[in-house]
Amino acid sequence: MKKLYTFIATLICLIFGSRSTAQVVAVDDAPISANIQTNYVIYNSDGSIFSVLQNDTNNGAPILPQSATVSVISGNNANISVNPTTGQVSVTTGLQSGTYTLTYQVCMNNGGACDTATVTITTCSIAAPTATLVAPTCETPPFAELGNLPSGNWTLLVDPYPFWTNDGNYTVTGNGNSHTLNLDPNVYQYRIRVLDATGCMSSYVEVSPPFNQLITSETQPTYFDANSDGIVNVGDTILCNITIQNLSECDLTNVMGEYNVIIFPAVNIPAGQSVTVTGIYQITAQDILNGTASDWEAVTGTSPLGNVYTKAFFTLLLPISSGFHFYAFADINGNGMHENDEPLVPYGTFVYEQNNASAVEVQSYTGEFNLFETNIANTYDVHFVPGATCANGFTSTFVYNDISINPGEITNHAFPLSPSDCADVGVFLYGNNAVPGFQSY
Repeated sequence: MKKLYTFIATLICLIFGSRSTAQVVAVDDAPISANIQTNYVIYNSDGSIFSVLQNDTNNGAPILPQSATVSVISGNNANISVNPTTGQVSVTTGLQSGTYTLTYQVCMNNGGACDTATVTITTCSIAAPTATLVAPTCETPPFAELGNLPSGNWTLLVDPYPFWTNDGNYTVTGNGNSHTLNLDPNVYQYRIRVLDATGCMSSYVEVSPPFNQLITSETQPTYFDANSDGIVNVGDTILCNITIQNLSECDLTNVMGEYNVIIFPAVNIPAGQSVTVTGIYQITAQDILNGTASDWEAVTGTSPLGNVYTKAFFTLLLPISSGFHFYAFADINGNGMHENDEPLVPYGTFVYEQNNASAVEVQSYTGEFNLFETNIANTYDVHFVPGATCANGFTSTFVYNDISINPGEITNHAFPLSPSDCADVGVFLYGNNAVPGFQSY
């Protein structure tokens, strides 16, 4: 029981001659309270079931795990254990169905206050259902013939793989000793349990539908110079001849690329046959810098049993272009070298002159620019102008003069910028009157 002690204190301020009173209430510690608890229908499975501390209190507040010690003082059972730190009760599979009562004591670790209570546990046990898998055909999906179901009404708890919680991803209700359960052929495995009319739950039985929707692919890539200029440019293509083979016993329809990395028309493939389609891949600037185009496309299709999936890979060495790769970066350490932790400077303009002719401006939103050339006699002057968000029109004094290509090579040319030259973000703060709902400082 909590006890209240009330004091009336008079506070006198000699300076101002004012007087006020305050009431102070002191509360002593209430004793620890362990409360009777009854849990019905504990399933015979090894694992934590509940905590005896879940309705116990100390000073009216819940008892936190680790702050008290729990011990069983009567009703010990080899198949029922109570964690002395957390109060969690575990029931093992060896426990027979029935009702069991335990008396436990809980003591606070910091002061030794203790109390006792009883917990009543009612356990049940029903056998897991039996399952006979019937494999799919091209006309019918797989299903499981379930038997050994309890008498009366029951509920099937069905969990498809992956098994996150095992709490019944979906349920099926019925009665009788058997049931036909339709399965999804795209699911790797199922766990199935049964709950009887009293709420007693069985352990699970596993069912694994066979995966017989086999599809493979092989790709032969060929470079295609789209504008016939003899240079590998962005926008040139790779023609991919993709041979897709249907190894299943079912016809496949609407076989197509999922991500449009390689673009090709949808096709149908009869059972046991193969089809070759021509797909188009667009060459990127990074492919040119790498000297190699390498990627893949997800190939999907539909069979009577569900979806099929494979990957079409390709790798192709590109005819090496000649030209320049220009890039601007924040030279944080001031050494003029581009380090891994120094970012590129976006939103700027690369300006070049070929053979001292009129200047050409190329806006870049990435801080990079590729210029391709085939004639070794042509020379270039190039500089970089940061955009409006970089130092309000600051022009770098770093200029490349009279550079020319190395045949069959793309050469790198960097524009180092001091961080003071490039201020990406500006923040302006203005005072304002207080607005309802917001604090004003």
